[in-house]
Amino acid sequence: MFLIRLEKLNYRAIDSSHMVGALAQRLKSFETITPPSWAGYAKTAVFKQSLPQDPNWWYNRAASVLIKLSKNPALGTNKLSKEYGGRAISTSKPHHAVKSSRKIIRTIVDQLEESNIIKTEGNNKLITADGEKLLNEVGKQVIEQIKQEEPRLAIYDWNF
Repeated sequence: MFLIRLEKLNYRAIDSSHMVGALAQRLKSFETITPPSWAGYAKTAVFKQSLPQDPNWWYNRAASVLIKLSKNPALGTNKLSKEYGGRAISTSKPHHAVKSSRKIIRTIVDQLEESNIIKTEGNNKLITADGEKLLNEVGKQVIEQIKQEEPRLAIYDWNF
């Protein structure tokens, strides 16, 4: 089942889980969005036991951060690290919440700014016109894939 809100027919109406993969593929084409040299040795959070297994994890995280910032521009590094955080597991102590790596998020936000996809105004990170265009193009691509997988959705007029 595909989760699509039909009141607003743009990239914001598409479920984020469908957008992340396609957007990550598009972000690979940007020269400024690349994993730093230390990314192959870094865990994404303190509570993780091993490194990410997906070789494209940097692009997936960048796509996810971009989608989260497009929906809530007031998110900062600290709030995003809470979003990607999880539970620390220990044997004798109760579980407690742990944030993810803020260095990864800061680096990704800096790369998105350098690529002219987002811009910072005060404490808000706003999507630029180029960023909106990129997200709408990816949204169209995802909608076409969804239409092929679920023909009943082809009756809706998707105006991006």
